Amino acid sequence: MVATLLHERERLVQFRDERERLRKLAQFKEEQFLDLVPSEVIGKNLDRYQTTIVIDKGSADAIRERMPVLSYDGYVGRVSKVFLNSSWVQLICSRNNPVSCLDKRSRVVGVLEWIHSSIFELDQVSVVDDVQVGDTLITSGFGGVAPKGFPVGVVTKVKKQMDGVSLKVEAVSDTEFRSLEAVFVVKDEIPWDRAIFHDARDTTLVKDLIGGER
Repeated sequence: MVATLLHERERLVQFRDERERLRKLAQFKEEQFLDLVPSEVIGKNLDRYQTTIVIDKGSADAIRERMPVLSYDGYVGRVSKVFLNSSWVQLICSRNNPVSCLDKRSRVVGVLEWIHSSIFELDQVSVVDDVQVGDTLITSGFGGVAPKGFPVGVVTKVKKQMDGVSLKVEAVSDTEFRSLEAVFVVKDEIPWDRAIFHDARDTTLVKDLIGGER
C-alpha cells in the first residue's frame, strides 16, 4: 500500500508540474496550495435559521474573520468571530450565508442558498443553462471567501420556474452539519513546492522513505 501511494504521489506531482508549465505558457497566475489549520469542534449553536460551531483555534493561531472552513466532505462555512483561543464558524446551512457555486460538469454558475435541513437551492440559473440531476456543485471561487473547487452538494431536482426564464434547482449536501467534530480553516495560500506535506517534519520523513526528492 505504501509503495502504491508513493508511486501515485509521484504521478500526481508530475501532472502538477506539467499543469503549472502550461499555466505559465498561457500567462496564468501560478496556482497555490491551501495552508490548512486542523481544528476541533468544541461547541455548537443550532437553531432554525443560524447554525454556528465553535472551534478550538483563534487569534493565537493566526485565525481571522471570514477565513473559509472545510470539512472532509468539502466547504462548510466561514469564520464569523474570533477570540484568543477559539472562533465561531457560521455554516452554510444558515440563512443569509450564500456561496457562489458552479456545476462541475457544465461549469454553470449560480448562488447556493440554504432552504432547510440538508436541502439547498441554486439561484440565478437560466432556463437555457445545462444543469442536470446528479451533477456535483463545487465552490466557484467568486466572491473572495470560499476557495474554488470544493464540493458543496449534488443536484436532486431541476424544473422550470413559473417565470419561464429561470430554473428551480435543488441540491442536497452530503455533509452532516450537526455531527461535525473536526474542520480545517484555510489560513493562507502558499506555493506548491512548500506544501506537498503538512509541515517540515512530514516532508523530511517522506523524503527519507523515498530516498530524497527527485
